[in-house]
Amino acid sequence: MSASQEFVFPLKDLSNDRVRLEVFDQLFPRHIALVDEIVAHPDLHRYLPWTPWTSRTHFYTWYSARIDSTPTTALFAVFDRVTSEPAGFIGLLNASLENETAEIGFVLILPRWQRTHVTTNAAGLLVEYCMRDLKLRRVQWQANAENVGSIRVAERLGLKLEGIMRWQRVLLEGKEGLRRGDEEKRGRHTAVLAICWDDWEREEVRDALHRQMERVS
Repeated sequence: MSASQEFVFPLKDLSNDRVRLEVFDQLFPRHIALVDEIVAHPDLHRYLPWTPWTSRTHFYTWYSARIDSTPTTALFAVFDRVTSEPAGFIGLLNASLENETAEIGFVLILPRWQRTHVTTNAAGLLVEYCMRDLKLRRVQWQANAENVGSIRVAERLGLKLEGIMRWQRVLLEGKEGLRRGDEEKRGRHTAVLAICWDDWEREEVRDALHRQMERVS
């Protein structure tokens, strides 16, 4: 985040005893180091709609256009609390003050932290922040319908699968995808999941989220 960025909702660092989410600052040395680690793992972008970042410069070009200049998006750097090691990125997008909604996205977790406590806790902290602190009406999660792991994470946190939007997006050249009768343009189906205010009011939904975040593995 730069001094010039304004997000539609108040932003703050978030943490529990397992992970810490820091509002991304392109001048923080440990955030810069995280960028370098993400750049070194292009496979993390497999299901994301943009091409892998190939350098810091490439990332900052993307960041300036996609995050810093857009008041409806925000990016967090994720760190493991026990080791203080960088673990990845997560963010918010399509945030609407008028509709009291937001979407969790930009999920890039480094390979050594995948299938650990990191993704569930990072995403869980954002769900709590949006529903409990910001009191939003709806928090959404979209995933490539082929990305079963992403869908499972959302469902574990209490988001409900609302449907599949068929052929929702044309993919960039080189991306894996479905064909539409030709080889030139591939597309994807997108799974849409959400948790809403009336879900969050149920104690069992909140308790289930906390149990998932407390799991050892």
